[in-house]
Amino acid sequence: MLKKNWLGHHQVLKAAKNSDGVSIIVPGAAPDKISSTIVLKIKGAPDIAPTPVAQGTDGSMRLSGSEADLHGGLRYKPGEGKEKIGYWTEPADTVSRTLKIV
Repeated sequence: MLKKNWLGHHQVLKAAKNSDGVSIIVPGAAPDKISSTIVLKIKGAPDIAPTPVAQGTDGSMRLSGSEADLHGGLRYKPGEGKEKIGYWTEPADTVSRTLKIV
């Protein structure tokens, strides 16, 4: 990582490597109470891993359609008080999610 700081501020932020990759360490108070943006300057293309769906305290998992990885011709369709995944037209169309089960 070449650079990590607040947008419009020169305060350099610290980073720590961990088992999930790299975490940016931010102070307790952001420079702007309404909108603070972190700028990351890296070399090359980012290697972004999907955020796993975590279990609730009761062990359940909410599998939201908007957070699913859609493969093939599938489309997420919000509205009508429901979340839907539609356009299932090919047998090869699939939905996947990354889960973290503890």
